[in-house]
Amino acid sequence: FLQLTKQIPIFGLNVMTLMPAFFLLAWPGINAFAPIPCTVSRLHGLTPINLQHNKLNRRPQRSANSSLASASSSGQDIPRDILIVGGGLAGLSIAHHIASAASSPRHITILDRESPEEQKTKTVAGSFAAAGMLAPQSERLPAGPLLDICLSSRDIYGEWVKRVEGGARDASLGVQRRGGRNGGRENVYTGEGAKYLWELTGEEGILSSFDDGPSPPLEPWEVGYHSKGGFLAPAFAGDAVATWSPQPDSGKAYWLDEVQVRELEPMLHPQVIGGWWFPDDASVDARRLTCSLRASCAGLGVQMLFGEEYDVKSLEMKGGKCKGVHLANGKTYSPNSLIIANGSWMRHLLPIPVTPHKGQSFSLRMPSNSPPILSRVLFAQDTYIVPKADGRIIVGATVEPGKFDGDVT
Repeated sequence: FLQLTKQIPIFGLNVMTLMPAFFLLAWPGINAFAPIPCTVSRLHGLTPINLQHNKLNRRPQRSANSSLASASSSGQDIPRDILIVGGGLAGLSIAHHIASAASSPRHITILDRESPEEQKTKTVAGSFAAAGMLAPQSERLPAGPLLDICLSSRDIYGEWVKRVEGGARDASLGVQRRGGRNGGRENVYTGEGAKYLWELTGEEGILSSFDDGPSPPLEPWEVGYHSKGGFLAPAFAGDAVATWSPQPDSGKAYWLDEVQVRELEPMLHPQVIGGWWFPDDASVDARRLTCSLRASCAGLGVQMLFGEEYDVKSLEMKGGKCKGVHLANGKTYSPNSLIIANGSWMRHLLPIPVTPHKGQSFSLRMPSNSPPILSRVLFAQDTYIVPKADGRIIVGATVEPGKFDGDVT
């Protein structure tokens, strides 16, 4: 879409990341989770769902370490209150909601076969590699329950993110000490949630950026939520965007002609004939959101168990109820309540028609002395370009049905 060669040599962009990701196709039965803020990851979008719109009352922080210490490690049949299989955005947001809103303490355990450290280098988890677009309109979803629930979810996303960021901050901060810039004081991140933040923490609780280049202009717990400017869907003659019309009552949408569209984004390709502007679509940094949710959950006392030994191999069903959850380490958990939120791998545990879709995207960073080339997300017929708050630009994505591997094609 962009005439990068006009003002900016294409080779002036620094390729940072080529990351395969998996996306869970929306399953109609997801409405069963409506009372809980879970996450539907539909191809390219991340959308938390909380139809209750209830106000959460924050309780004093509980240590996740105390939960870990109380867990039995000797027996083969270990009782649990609430067990969540899958530690991506769906599982984490469900745990966060239950732990925040429960009138009495609930013991919540999350199982995930990937460790947070591994996911920063290579992952098959869509939650950690998705472009993070909150875009039911740009996705051109058909009218129906999925569009309705995604629109409702997008409208409350900003307030939900604030709660997550606040919890991650409270769970991660330690004390302040002297030694900051200009002789001031700097934060030390020694709280229970600090180890889950996107930035790395050293032994003394001092942060360093995981990304190449300068540290992003975000607080460690911030998730890069961006809702200003909306999304622009550039249209080429005869393509799916040019021939599409918004669904009734689906939110604000404006068709811009070839002149108006360039007033928003001057560097569009000459063959762009116009485009749809969706001022309410938004985006988030999926990696930072996942990390901040982990930190916030840690502060609420959620027990999180990571690694291949916690991979769930099978469910023991009897009379339509789950009596046991069998792990790769040979242990069996017997929860009072079980939530399956492991994305494309759900079909290995339940008879649900979920199909994995491998997607690959890559990340660019503009030279530090160059002005921004984009003000908003571009979402065309088959491709998107997503500017991030930390200066990266995500370009994607491939859609490869039926694939699970985590290698670059």
